[in-house]
Amino acid sequence: MQIFPKNWDVVLVGYWNTAILTPKGIAVRLFQLDEGTPVRVDVPLDGLAPCRVHDENNKLVVMPSKNRLVIAPNEPSYISLQASLKIGRRALEELPETPLQAVGFNIRLQTKNVKNMSEMTWLFNDEVDNRLSDEGFHIGARSIGRSVKLNQGTVNSSISLVDNKIELDINFELSST
Repeated sequence: MQIFPKNWDVVLVGYWNTAILTPKGIAVRLFQLDEGTPVRVDVPLDGLAPCRVHDENNKLVVMPSKNRLVIAPNEPSYISLQASLKIGRRALEELPETPLQAVGFNIRLQTKNVKNMSEMTWLFNDEVDNRLSDEGFHIGARSIGRSVKLNQGTVNSSISLVDNKIELDINFELSST
C-alpha cells in the first residue's frame, strides 16, 4: 500500500490585518521580494475566500484572512513544509503586534484505493459498526483519533477510512494567550 502526501499547510490563527497583508505586503514582508517584483495572485470570483499569493518560484502560497494566515506548499514535502514554517515565523517577526491564538502545521497523507480492506478493518472494528451493518446501514467512513501533549503543544492524529481510501491527518498545534 502506497501513501501519498496531500494538502500540507501551516496555520497561524489570530487577528490579522488584511490591509497590511495585501499581495504587495505579502511579497515584500513575507517573501522578502523587492518592491515591484511581480507575484501571482489568485483572486476568488465570489469574494468569499481569501486571495492566494504565490511566491516567486510558485512553490508556496499564502492565504490571508482576518482570523488566520495559511501558508501552504504547492507540492507537499518536508522541505516545502520547512519553507512554509519559515514564512510563518517571518509573519510573526514582521507583525509582532498581531494578537495570536495558536500556530500549527498539518500533514495529511492518503492512500489510493485499498483493494483488500480486511487488512485495515481491525483499526475500526466496533460493536456499533456491527449493529449498523446488521440493520442494513452503509457505513461511509470510519475514523479514530488521538491527541497527545508534547511540551506546551499538542499533536493530534486521526486515521480515517473513507471510500476505500485511508487518510492520515497529523496536526501539531501550540496555543497562545
